[in-house]
Amino acid sequence: MLSLAEFIQTNREKAGLSVYGLSDKSNIPLEVLEDIEEAKSNADIVIVFPHWGTEYVYRPDYSQQYWTKFFYD
Repeated sequence: MLSLAEFIQTNREKAGLSVYGLSDKSNIPLEVLEDIEEAKSNADIVIVFPHWGTEYVYRPDYSQQYWTKFFYD
C-alpha cells in the first residue's frame, strides 16, 4: 500500500521501501509516479491511499480532483 498525504514535512523519519514513516513527495507528480512504479515492481497489488481533505469541507478541491485523475490514469 502506498499512502500519501498533503502536509508540511516535520522532523519525522521519511518513508522508504523498507522503512515505515512519512513521504515528503506527495506534492510532486513525477516522484509520486516513480514511487508507484517502484511499488508495482515489488508487489503483486498496489493500492494508492491518499489522505487528504480539509475538515468540514464536503466537496473535493482542485488538488483532490487533480490527484484523483493522476492516480486513475
